Amino acid sequence: MIQILVCDDERGRSQRIAEILTGALAGNSEVEVRALEPRDFADAIASLEQRQKAARSNPANCSTEKIDPDSTIEDDTEHPFDSADILFLDYDLLQLTDEGAYAGGSGSGERVAYLSRCYSRCGIIVAYNQFFYGRTFDLTLRGHLRSFADLNLSSDAMANPGLWSDGFEGFRPWSWPLLLNACERLQRCVANLVSQPDRPILDLLGLASGPAFGLLTRELLDFLSVNVAPESADVNEFVHYSGNGLRFKDRLWEPRAAFRIAGARISKWLERGVLPGQNILVDAPHLIDRYPSLVTGDASEASWNKSCLLDGTADLGIDSKAIEPSQFPMPDWLSRKTWVWPLLARSDSIREVSDPWGESEVPLAFCEDASRFHRRDMVREFVAEVKSEFARRYVRGFSDVRYEPITGFLV
Repeated sequence: MIQILVCDDERGRSQRIAEILTGALAGNSEVEVRALEPRDFADAIASLEQRQKAARSNPANCSTEKIDPDSTIEDDTEHPFDSADILFLDYDLLQLTDEGAYAGGSGSGERVAYLSRCYSRCGIIVAYNQFFYGRTFDLTLRGHLRSFADLNLSSDAMANPGLWSDGFEGFRPWSWPLLLNACERLQRCVANLVSQPDRPILDLLGLASGPAFGLLTRELLDFLSVNVAPESADVNEFVHYSGNGLRFKDRLWEPRAAFRIAGARISKWLERGVLPGQNILVDAPHLIDRYPSLVTGDASEASWNKSCLLDGTADLGIDSKAIEPSQFPMPDWLSRKTWVWPLLARSDSIREVSDPWGESEVPLAFCEDASRFHRRDMVREFVAEVKSEFARRYVRGFSDVRYEPITGFLV
């Protein structure tokens, strides 16, 4: 049973959002959605702070020199976040100043996301109304890597079926994962790290050398480590010293927390830092936009849109065998199948590579706001704020969606 927990500072709103999510997941008996009332939410945050304080007062429990995933510390406390596979958190918690033991405030939701990731056993964290209000699409395509939420969206997005399955129509940002799949993937990422606790993270991901490593920008590498060479950074280095795991004075409240922190944060780094450029790793729709010969069907939208399916078992409608040697070797770390672009770009098994002067007309354009291909006369072009030669992208352009910043559009 997948447990979804909704936390909000406004009385009644957490319950309304829970009802919206229940409606969106109607018919799925494997999911249970519940809401915390503001007072219970405030008390839950205060309990996380107690774990934080206890860890600081006895840092010998979890050394910053080496993390043993098999060691344990005594903590028999029960916390409502520990059993949450998906945790929905409001950003502005101003009204919690009147509730329980926690003094909330405007913007304190990000602090709660940090506490939840570092001092609870929760799964995926979704923060709402921090960067987006209403139906908004971010033309920069830059993920909010500093946020400890795994996904940032607006409360209006809760009813969108595209959060849960490939069966949707209309507005649905391509950067969204399928949340139920994300829960399982995070567990496997954590297991990857636990099984090799001292292995450098980039080495584990297959990105520590070769042409892909050469394309990682300084900004991306700095996320992993500021004290040692990024290709040498392991879980301990990342969690304690990168500035993107525990804060400087904080300590682990239990050893396995390190692997949950690293699993979630590194997965987001790949998803919202590395992937948007589509020049290090490339996903299926952006791949066939460049190499249409890989499409196994005809030139119809239906045929091309198979590549946009996020269900890992789906047939993407592309010649996977021809590009199998270039597939990213750690698929659990991303919400979609990807390939290493520098390897693809020199693969003679692809017609456009072996015959670069041949005709290769692309009849459709992939729309980042719809997660679908549409005819080119129906789309609008923009320039994303990514350091990549593939920064020019497309949106379908929905009349009821706000596109920001508006200067991203090409006239």
